[in-house]
Amino acid sequence: MELGEIISLYRKDAGMTLDELSERSGVPKGTINKIIGGVTKAPTLDNIKAIAHALGKRLADFEDDEQKPDVLSSTEQKMVKKYRSLDEHGKEVVESVLDLEYKHTIEAQREALRQQAAGKNIVSHFYIPEYREPASAGTGQPIGTPYPETVMLVKKPPNGTSFITHVRGDSMEPGFEDGDMIFVHAQSEIRTGQIGVFFMDGEEFIKELGNGELISHNSKYEPIELDESIICQGLVLGICDESYFFED
Repeated sequence: MELGEIISLYRKDAGMTLDELSERSGVPKGTINKIIGGVTKAPTLDNIKAIAHALGKRLADFEDDEQKPDVLSSTEQKMVKKYRSLDEHGKEVVESVLDLEYKHTIEAQREALRQQAAGKNIVSHFYIPEYREPASAGTGQPIGTPYPETVMLVKKPPNGTSFITHVRGDSMEPGFEDGDMIFVHAQSEIRTGQIGVFFMDGEEFIKELGNGELISHNSKYEPIELDESIICQGLVLGICDESYFFED
């Protein structure tokens, strides 16, 4: 887990805004944004100590220790909560189904390897990280869990795809509509005229980069003036439509 993701998780668990974290820690909001967005790879020890103190954490809590338990996604957390509410019979049923599906998955993987070894043509699958919380194409959408789930595609995504995210809002219509899934290449800079995903004040936006501003394609939205707190998270490569999920 990256340092920025850890800070973001602790901040949200504390119910603290970026402004509040900046005020309590004494670290400028733009600096915190750059750490969270991954722009600053090696923040100063003083800044990390200040952020840790403001969040009620120790420096050790910010270490990317493989021995620490995995953080469950929101979907996994809901499943665990439902499982714990079941009686013993219900838990046995769930465990039985889970065992069967796990064995089925493992056998399918082994069969694919056997076919591949035999020289048969098999369908290629592409596994891409997917962030379920949408990047807003309107007024901004708060980021949810920083941990992506994985989506399986049957068609090769655009070269350079780092992850998939979702669009919410109508400010980039007609090119990008509410609910669209988009391919993104993670990068910290894009060229003027390109469309990217941007991080600002704890929210994500999908916008076109203009001359010192972020531009919406829907004329009812005003441009957003660029400043140092706005961080580019990636270049939009295109829309992930249904053809990527279903074989012809």
